[in-house]
Amino acid sequence: MSKKASQLLIGVLTFVLMLTAGVASSQTVFADDDTADATTTTTTTTDNSASDTTTTKKTTKYDKLYKVAKQQLGKRYSYGSTGPSSFDCSGLTKYVYKKAVKKTLPRTAAAQYAKYKHVSGANLKKGDLIFFNYGSGIAHVGIYVGNGQMIDAQNNGVKKESFHASWWHPYVSGYARVSNMQKAAK
Repeated sequence: MSKKASQLLIGVLTFVLMLTAGVASSQTVFADDDTADATTTTTTTTDNSASDTTTTKKTTKYDKLYKVAKQQLGKRYSYGSTGPSSFDCSGLTKYVYKKAVKKTLPRTAAAQYAKYKHVSGANLKKGDLIFFNYGSGIAHVGIYVGNGQMIDAQNNGVKKESFHASWWHPYVSGYARVSNMQKAAK
């Protein structure tokens, strides 16, 4: 039996035993290293005489990343700043990845572009980085958050907007995947 299957079986058996015993608890189940990096499943059961409740919640690395990125919306732009009160574009991506998923990104947009695996626009996933070139090399970066939207730090501050907008799209230079965080949440 694989490690993943045995951990799942142990988790299910523990859950059933707790349910039959009427015990309130919380159980976190991790699968193999690659999947554990992507998803944590938390199951909580409570037993009161009035009602019996079971809640299952999946938390992906992307969910954490998006939450941290969203908390930065509206903060001011400052060239060279890495947060937490102001950011430049690569300072924002560096801060969000470090705080949300404990990944340390290089300091500049160009260095981030050079370090990570490039993906095509057709394979773009939430959490990937979007890079822009205005004619003199990689000069801007944002975090893809789905539906053609990105969160980035720009002259107007930290914003969520479409990277397909006429002032962004012509300058899209490429995409890179820092971490595979989309296994469970498409």
